[in-house]
Amino acid sequence: MRKYPLVALLAIELLLFSSLFVSGSPPHQNINDALEDPEVLYSYFLEELSRASVVIGCLADEDFAGAEVEQLLFSRHLSIPKQIALEIGTKALSGQLLPTYYGPFQGTYDELDAIGNLQSELSSLLLELWALEDRSGIGAELLIANVLLADVNSNLDGLKGYLEDLVPLGYEISGVMVAIGSLEETLNRYASMISELENQTSYEGNMLYLMVSRSEAQGYYGVKVSGFFYYGGLPVADNAIALHFNEQELNISTDHDGRIHYDHILPADIWFNQLDVFAETGYSGEAFVSNTVTLHIEIGSMLSLSRSYDITGNVASIFLSGQLRDVYGNGLSARDITISVNGGTIELETDNYGRYSYSFQDNIYEKGTYTVFSDYVPGDSEPYLSSRSQTLVFTIFTEQKIPENGPIHAIKENLSAIMTIALLLALSAIVVLIYRRGTRMTATGGDAGRSGQRPGSIEDERDTLMRELGILERIGNFKESVILGYSRMLDFLHSKGIVALNPSTTHKDIHRTLIKVPDLGREAAYITSTFELARYSRRGIDTSRKASFFLSIRRMVERIGGGR
Repeated sequence: MRKYPLVALLAIELLLFSSLFVSGSPPHQNINDALEDPEVLYSYFLEELSRASVVIGCLADEDFAGAEVEQLLFSRHLSIPKQIALEIGTKALSGQLLPTYYGPFQGTYDELDAIGNLQSELSSLLLELWALEDRSGIGAELLIANVLLADVNSNLDGLKGYLEDLVPLGYEISGVMVAIGSLEETLNRYASMISELENQTSYEGNMLYLMVSRSEAQGYYGVKVSGFFYYGGLPVADNAIALHFNEQELNISTDHDGRIHYDHILPADIWFNQLDVFAETGYSGEAFVSNTVTLHIEIGSMLSLSRSYDITGNVASIFLSGQLRDVYGNGLSARDITISVNGGTIELETDNYGRYSYSFQDNIYEKGTYTVFSDYVPGDSEPYLSSRSQTLVFTIFTEQKIPENGPIHAIKENLSAIMTIALLLALSAIVVLIYRRGTRMTATGGDAGRSGQRPGSIEDERDTLMRELGILERIGNFKESVILGYSRMLDFLHSKGIVALNPSTTHKDIHRTLIKVPDLGREAAYITSTFELARYSRRGIDTSRKASFFLSIRRMVERIGGGR
C-alpha cells in the first residue's frame, strides 16, 4: 500500500477518524488504512452531497449570499483532501481510493462556483435591462446576457456529469437532481426574459466581446475564456481570433455560432500576479479589438522543512533542507526563503526545483535547544501566497567553532566525550563480530569443534548483550539509542529462537511474542511503545523514558537468559 504525504495526513487525521464511528468500519491501525477504506471515504464526503443540494436551492431562489456561505463550507471541507490528491497526482501515483471519491466532489464544487458567479452577473444584468423604459439600444447587452446564460447551462451540464460519477460509489443523487430541476426553472425564466427583451429591440452593430474566469486544471493554474463576435447584428462563424494573455498571443477561431471558447493553462513557476486578456480580429476589411479583462492571480504555496543527521547521533552534522512548491506540487525557483533559528534569521534562495538547504556544520552554534522554521514571503509581483514550514525543535549537545588557523569552517567538538563514545561503539562492534563468528562455527561444527573450545553459554551471551546495552544507552541522540537497543535485543531473542525474523515480520508481530514472556507483560508493552515513539513519532524522548526502556530490555533479557 502506498503512503500518503505526512503533512497532509496529520491535518486530515482528526477529520477522517471522526467518520470511522459513523461508517461502522472496523478500527484501523493507522490513517493510511483509513484512507483506503471505502466506508470511511463514503461517510466523509456524504455531507457534501447534502451541501450541494443546499447551494443549488439557494441559486434557484437567487439567494446568492446564502449560496456563497455554503460554498465556503464546501471549500473548507475539501481543502485537506485536495492537498493530498494534488500530492498524489504530482507523484504520479495511481490506484488510490481517495482521488476516486474526492474528484467528483471537487468537480461539483467547481461547477457550482462557476454557476454562482455567472448567474449572479446575469441576474443583475437582466434586472437592470428590465427596469429600462427605453429598451431600443440594449442589443449589445442582450448578446452578453445570452453568452452568460449559455455558460451557466454549460456548467450545469458539467455538474450533472460529476454527480453521475458519484452513483457507482453508492451515493443517492435524486435529492440533488430535484434541486437542479428548480434551478433549471429559474434559468428558463431568464431565457424568457431575454427573448421578450429581444422582441423589443434589434441589434445591427458589431461586437467582439470576452469574459474570463478562473478554472481548475490538473497541476496548473487555469483560465477559462468565453465570448462572441457579431458583425451587422449576426454571429460570425469560423473567424480567426488572436487571443492575448499579457505578452503571449494564441490563435483560435469562433465556432459555428460565433462563440469563443478557450481554456488557457498558465505555466508553472510564474512571476506575474496579473493577467490581462483581450482579443483581436479582422472582418470585411475592418479591425476589431475586444474589451480587456484583468484577472488577479493568487496561488497557494507549500513550504517544507526537515532535518537529518548521521547515524551515531552526532548532532553537530545537522543538515536542514526543504522545498517551496505551489499547491499543484510544482517547485518554485529563485525565491527568497528565511530560516529562523531561535529568533535569528538566515537568508537563502531556492534552486531550479524549489529546494533549499542549510548545514549547521558550516556555522557557529553553542550547545542548547533550538527552534527552527522557515518562511516564504512573496515579492510584490509574485502570484504565490506566503507560507511557513512546520517548526522543528532539537538539541545540540556539542559545541561548534570556526578554527583559528584557516578560512574553512569546521567543527571543534568535545573530543574526550566523542572519542569515548566512538571507542565504546567500536568495542561493541568487535564483541558482536566475535560472538556471531563463534555462533556460526558452532552451528557448522567448524573451528570450535576442532580446537576443543566450548561455545559460549547463554549466560555469556546475555552478559555480552548487557555490556552492549550499556554502551548503546550512552548515545547522545535518545531516539537513535532506543532504536539500536531495540535492534540488538531482537538479535539476542532471535538467536535464542524466541522471535522469528524474516522480511514479513513487523514490530507488532514481535510485540505479540514479547507479551507472552511470563511476568513481563508491562515491560514488553513499554519496550514496544518506546520503540514506536522513537521510530515513527515526531515527539521527543526524555532521559527518564530512555532509562526505563533499557531497564525493561535488561529484565526481558535476564528472564530469557535464566536470571532475575
